[in-house]
This record gives sequence, structure tokens and C-alpha cells, in this order.
Amino acid sequence: MKAILRMLVVICLCAKTYTLSYGDAVPSPDGRHNAIYLGSQVRIDDYPVKVLTVITMAWTGDGNTLVIVEHLAGGSQLSLIHLVDGQWKRFEIEPPLDRYDDISVVALGVCKDSVRVGYKLRQHKDQDFRFYVCSFDVDSATQTRSNEVTRKLNAASYEKLPQLTKQTSIRKLY
Repeated sequence: MKAILRMLVVICLCAKTYTLSYGDAVPSPDGRHNAIYLGSQVRIDDYPVKVLTVITMAWTGDGNTLVIVEHLAGGSQLSLIHLVDGQWKRFEIEPPLDRYDDISVVALGVCKDSVRVGYKLRQHKDQDFRFYVCSFDVDSATQTRSNEVTRKLNAASYEKLPQLTKQTSIRKLY
């Protein structure tokens, strides 16, 4: 349990901090693509992709996937916008649990061609709340998950976990 919390804190604290605003451009690391945040859409190389309210975004190191964290009622979620057969496709990356009431991205590490994400989750079952933290890797091309770890938390530990905000860091691991 302590190891997963340490990993989440390290990912959150070790990266560059920036603020994402309407009209901001985020070029891919290789310079091939440019993503512009325009509120309800992200425009990548003149190709519009509908999104929810974007909290933060970054490119994978290979420049083929835009990683975004979007605001949801009650939290946030990870989405990947990946180049597939010449078109940009958006994929929502949800936590492994089947049912949850609230989810929030609490940590994000962006690699060359994958992403490491940490979520906190809340479930309401039988007049009781259950709290979890999970982390896993996602292959940006196939959206395949690996290295999944899920742990149950008490309410106090759950509340202490940070949520990604527009001022939060993304750890670039490439």
C-alpha cells in the first residue's frame, strides 16, 4: 500500500508545472504535430477532436499520442488521442474496477509510447462507501493495460490523495 502511494506522489511531484489555457498550443516532442486546446475540442494538425473540459495534456515521447486528463462531474479521467490510419481517434482510459461512483486521476507519467496512470475511486455499495487507489500502464497504440495494482483505502487516505489540476505536473518519463 505504501509503495503505490509513494509511486503516485513521486509521479506527481517530479515534473514540470504549467497552466493550460484556451488557445494554448502543445507541440509534439518530434515537431511533427501540434495540438491546440480550444475548449470543447483539441485541434491536432487541423483535425478537430471533441473533448470534455481538458485539465492538462502532453504528448508521448514518440509524438503519436496526445495524452489528456479531462474533467468529469465528481473527478477526472484519462483519454488518449492516437493517430490511427491517418486519423486522430480518442480513447477513454478508465480504471479496472467494474463499477464506481467517482474517479479522479491522481498521477500521470508519460513515456515514449505508453502512459502510467494512477486513479482514486469511490464506490457506494449497500449503504457503505468503499475507496480504492489503482495504477496501471497503458500502451498508447493498442490501449492495452498492464501492471495493474488496486488497493483498498480508508476514507482519510482517499481524501489525502491529490487530483490533477491545471497547475499540476505531468511526469515525462522519456
